Amino acid sequence: MILQHSIRILISMALAACLAPSETKAASGKARAMARTLMAAPAPAIRGKRFTVRQIKRRHDIRRHLRGIDIDTINFRFGSAQVDRSEHYKLSDIAEALRYILARNPYESFLIEGHTDAVGSAAFNQRLSTYRARNTLGILAYSFGVPRSAMTAAGYGETYLKIPVPYEERRNRRVTVRRITDIIEPLPVSHRRSKVFYRRIRPQ
Repeated sequence: MILQHSIRILISMALAACLAPSETKAASGKARAMARTLMAAPAPAIRGKRFTVRQIKRRHDIRRHLRGIDIDTINFRFGSAQVDRSEHYKLSDIAEALRYILARNPYESFLIEGHTDAVGSAAFNQRLSTYRARNTLGILAYSFGVPRSAMTAAGYGETYLKIPVPYEERRNRRVTVRRITDIIEPLPVSHRRSKVFYRRIRPQ
């Protein structure tokens, strides 16, 4: 397990090193469109305000004012948080968009949200959605070179159904990506510098 983890870290480092320098020029049209969506200014209700990451994760009244991109093409199997390797390519566009944004500003931060459908208990779906968000974050980091330290994950269970139905619905088993940079409380300069340095040499 330790060896596998080390290999994954090395792969992520290699990808980040190879991709980052030319990312701004190389991004596809679809990735640039996603990046523009994520980089849109927050709604006026929260524009200019600052919150902790914990507050952003816990408060829907904050998150709903941020533009997000739903990744509902991933075929999460019913009751599962695993993403089959055959499905990884479906994250390539959003990964490219995140790298494009980070190439312009390495201080960027993103929230990866996990969601479920309405089948099952609320407690089970809460745990499941958290695992889905974390697994997606791991794929973005290890398979596509997005610095792990630029992302944080949270699960919301069945609370925010995209399709409001009480039965099994694949489109509700999704992940949403939001850019939260503009509303995060600023960190001390010394901490921010060390964070960027940490991202560049040791994504994990």
